[in-house]
Amino acid sequence: MCLHPSSTPPFHQPRKEAVICKQRVPLKKFKSIRETMKEKGLLGEFLRTHKYDPAWKYRFGDLSVTYEPMAYMDAAYFGEISIGTP
Repeated sequence: MCLHPSSTPPFHQPRKEAVICKQRVPLKKFKSIRETMKEKGLLGEFLRTHKYDPAWKYRFGDLSVTYEPMAYMDAAYFGEISIGTP
């Protein structure tokens, strides 16, 4: 769905040449890293050798905190997008 500048409210007018497009990106499901490793028999060994240490995210030398995605092994959806034309 694309909105042309004439269809937007007068208090929020984009530049005249701008067109605002809103589209839904369909998501596709695929096997997560956890599922793939489990099928190949590698998950148990990986979890034994890569233990999660909650204190690791705190770097005491530079007073900063590093946040990691907690469920990165379970991310199982993606959407294809394209920007412009070739």
